[in-house]
Amino acid sequence: MKRLFIVFTFLSTLAAAQQWTGVLSPNRAIDWSAISVGVPGGISTNRTQCGSTIAAYSGTASTINSAIAACGANQFVLLGAGTFNLSSMITFNGKSNVTLRGSGSNSTFLVFTAVGGCWGAPADICVAGSSNRWGGNPGTIYTWTGGLSQGSTVLTFNSVSAISVNDVLVLDQLDSTSDTGNVLVCSGTNCSNEGNDPGRGGNRNQEQYVKVMAVNSSANQVTITPAIYMPNWSSSLTPQAWDLGTIGSGVVTGVGIENLSVDGTNDGGTDSDTLIEFCDAYGNWVKGIRSIEGSRNHVWGIDQAHLQVQDSYFFGTKGEAASSYGVELYTGSDSLVQNNIFQQVTAPHMNGNDTGGVWAYNFSIDDLYGVNADYVMMASWTHDAGDAMILFEGNIGVSLGLDDIHGTGAMMTAFRNRWTGVENPAVQYNQTQAFINSPGTRYTNAVGNVLGTTGYHTTYQQTTGTQGNAGQHTVYILGCCESTGSMWSGSSGDSLVGSTLMRWGNWDAANNAVRFVASENASSAPAYPGLSNPSSTLPRSFYLSTQPSWWVFPNGTASPWPGIGPDITGGNLANAGGFAFQNPAMNCYLNVMNGPPLGTGSVLTFNPDSCYSGGGGSAAPGPPTALKAVAH
Repeated sequence: MKRLFIVFTFLSTLAAAQQWTGVLSPNRAIDWSAISVGVPGGISTNRTQCGSTIAAYSGTASTINSAIAACGANQFVLLGAGTFNLSSMITFNGKSNVTLRGSGSNSTFLVFTAVGGCWGAPADICVAGSSNRWGGNPGTIYTWTGGLSQGSTVLTFNSVSAISVNDVLVLDQLDSTSDTGNVLVCSGTNCSNEGNDPGRGGNRNQEQYVKVMAVNSSANQVTITPAIYMPNWSSSLTPQAWDLGTIGSGVVTGVGIENLSVDGTNDGGTDSDTLIEFCDAYGNWVKGIRSIEGSRNHVWGIDQAHLQVQDSYFFGTKGEAASSYGVELYTGSDSLVQNNIFQQVTAPHMNGNDTGGVWAYNFSIDDLYGVNADYVMMASWTHDAGDAMILFEGNIGVSLGLDDIHGTGAMMTAFRNRWTGVENPAVQYNQTQAFINSPGTRYTNAVGNVLGTTGYHTTYQQTTGTQGNAGQHTVYILGCCESTGSMWSGSSGDSLVGSTLMRWGNWDAANNAVRFVASENASSAPAYPGLSNPSSTLPRSFYLSTQPSWWVFPNGTASPWPGIGPDITGGNLANAGGFAFQNPAMNCYLNVMNGPPLGTGSVLTFNPDSCYSGGGGSAAPGPPTALKAVAH
């Protein structure tokens, strides 16, 4: 009993004081800790093999599918070394708690010549639940009447008659009816360039996926985890809920894809297909894989929560155009995408109507855009209405884009990222800004980032201007100049983007300085202001409590954890003021895989054990000692 008491005390402490406490305002941040995102309890490492190792062969995937079906809970199917030439889709058929494991991403090669009909979209590997629930087929709709406040864990509905413990509820509400200067969740062409409605009913794009922990039938109440994220849930916007299904029954859980190579080059996939799909799913993972030539994307999470994608290498997208993504989270919550390499992927990190996720310590290079080779594509994106409370931490790539192509979101956080704004200044010259926050997406936090490239970025920010006239040598584009709807078609743009943006402790190439500037802390923002006196001593992470086990640097120069930020000195990344080191994924690509510095060339061999195993790394930096908040 003592041991249980200690665990519960720890969880309570985390809930009370986040790692960002004293830096971020509590109403524009959430618990991103490792116990809250990704696979609950962590990726399983103690499963036993079921059946014999399957030797490499050519033909349909039926042998693999039958082996998966025959497995018991917490077992894995092992694929031997060699090339599997597969003419049909691998499917789990709703099976939970089974891992498909190869003998290594440089040993087991799955080469597909066809996609199959997965539940959400055609795929090479299908992990889909059997509930058959989605925004267009939600089943019973529950009216949500109580527990709307941020941080609530007890919700009241008009009925709970068909809700059970371990169900996944999807909470939603109507889009904003007008722009009141507050959070704006909007997907119409008045607030976006193209419009799109991933949420239910075409106009219910603010969503959150939660797990039911208890049901009180007499009071029509349910207890949920996690707590309510957004502070703008309102009875005036008719909040409702629908039931995705029960975890382990209609909702597939505990499925892992590990230690293999997936090649979709000749699978016949189009821009609506994927290599690995998770649908009606909760708590699944991809780890240690090499993925080649995705169609629409490499990994697709649809109507799911707590997906974890880690320690993997993604190469290429077929179209190199508008719908060419690396990992795409399209409706869901609380996923974790960390320590991955993206090479020649047009849009590596893609969020579409996603909440509460973490994208951390990924490395992206040569984000190919075949439509125009001189056009720099952003590495990290929020792309659809309803994106909210997403953390980007420790990533290295070209830029962040909080776009409004399909709609607006709110309350994103960027912490300790290195965004260069440009990969090759001699060639690429369009969209070479490091931080692009389009109109409508407000209350962003940008803390401890290293932005822009010395000698290239000479202008600090641009806040007005019409579409297409963004200065190419500008670090920040705020509320203007990108694809917009009629609401911001003039040159004035959305001034609330800049006034609600909390900027603190970022280094930028235009100023060649770290800025702790009181006028940029958003303490005067309406509705959800930033802290009036945020701490200039930054935590090492907003979601990790200790240095992660994969923070190792074989065959390369060791970097301190976290490696990027105003409290770093002597960094080994050029044109970054000395404030940035390589992260493990970048070191793996450059110094272990020997990847070309500009990301050109063909797919590389990849073995995560050569990059992330064996422990090591170097000590984390101490707190900053020479930095002060300066009021300007």
